[in-house]
Amino acid sequence: MLKSRRKTTDEGFALPIAIGFGLIMVLVALTLSIKSRDDQVSAVSQKQTTASTTVAEGGISRTLGFLNHNYHMLLRSNYDPNSLLGSDSPDEWSFLTKPPPCFTGVNDILTGKIPTNAPADTYTVEAYRYSDPDGISNSGDETGTLIVKGHPPNSSAVSRIQQTMNISQSTSLASFPGLMAQDITLGNNDVLGAISGNVVCTDTLNCVVPVSGCVNGQPTNAGLRTAIDALNNSVVQGQIYVRDVTWPPVPAIPSGAINVSISSATSFPRTGDSVGADGAYHYQVSDITLSGSDQVTVDTTSAPIYFYVTGDIAMSGQATLAHTCSGSANNCGTYGSGLGSPERFRIYGNADDGDSFSDQDFILNGGATATNVFIHAPDARMGINGGSSNPDIRGAIWVREWDGSSSNTAEITVPNAMKQLLTDSGVVVTSASHKTSAATSWTRLEATP
Repeated sequence: MLKSRRKTTDEGFALPIAIGFGLIMVLVALTLSIKSRDDQVSAVSQKQTTASTTVAEGGISRTLGFLNHNYHMLLRSNYDPNSLLGSDSPDEWSFLTKPPPCFTGVNDILTGKIPTNAPADTYTVEAYRYSDPDGISNSGDETGTLIVKGHPPNSSAVSRIQQTMNISQSTSLASFPGLMAQDITLGNNDVLGAISGNVVCTDTLNCVVPVSGCVNGQPTNAGLRTAIDALNNSVVQGQIYVRDVTWPPVPAIPSGAINVSISSATSFPRTGDSVGADGAYHYQVSDITLSGSDQVTVDTTSAPIYFYVTGDIAMSGQATLAHTCSGSANNCGTYGSGLGSPERFRIYGNADDGDSFSDQDFILNGGATATNVFIHAPDARMGINGGSSNPDIRGAIWVREWDGSSSNTAEITVPNAMKQLLTDSGVVVTSASHKTSAATSWTRLEATP
């Protein structure tokens, strides 16, 4: 009897234990299923987030590509309509008074797609801020901060990246302005020099690239030639740029400058003229009027010579401004027997007075020439009408307006080392473009739709 009762008791415990183990197994399976589903959701979410971050980074790269090339003037203006980077709401990109060539509107740069992806991923430029703490251009403290949002198609994930970059002038010799003006009619004039023979028009309203000269928002070489009115026989060995440029200032006339007027053959320095404190001869020239076979010889063997011309320059016939030097190559350069290095003879004009007119005329007619000279006259109209020498001008020319002619015998030759020659001699040299450096900071912002 006792044995029979123990068996019945054991059988009564077995059923609950079996049910308990079954429930535990169900719970474990359910837990694993839920975890697996959560892991899958997490993996999909992480994949989408990574994809959107990649799109945002690609958007930053493409945007900087635009800003560092044809749209480089936007690097120094602000776009932040939703005040993401400051308390005000600037939108200077939408209201450019002098837009870059081939720019059809701010949407050219605000939205874009990564064309290598299929379907194409979309990014949006949300904000850009330019900062120049000391207010001095090209002093080395300028930065740009960009926010780009990436949003892949068929995805709810959104990534926003903020990146800050230093902004500086291009140091490339290929961006040196051999001929620079606010308005250029090149005609059939040649600008020679494979490295520094670049033509830069700094006013996009005067030098207009036609619509037919634009491809994918970039000006073609043919379009740029049209913008500077280059005729078929004109040769530009360097690059052509149409873009806003910060012009270097014209030096003030030193207090000890020697007053002269030049209307006949003469030589400088003259007997009795004194060198300035900086080791150069300084002449305040009211005007230069030469004709026939008049030759003004500028000999920089002993010291550089700088003309500060307050009036006009008119040269005709075979008149010549001949820069000579008989010293060592360190001073005189290697531009031919007896020729001086162009940075040692400079002609400065008046500073730009801010109006829309050229208030000085620097004109070379017929076979008149000026050898080995740097001309910086931002309020002058200059041109070569005729021309018969090779070259008519050797050096670099920065003037308000270049008025060339249809003559194909007029040449400007820019030495390859012109930028370095000017920089080494203390001249502030501008560049045809600005650019961003590598990122100085990178931040992923809170994602918002």
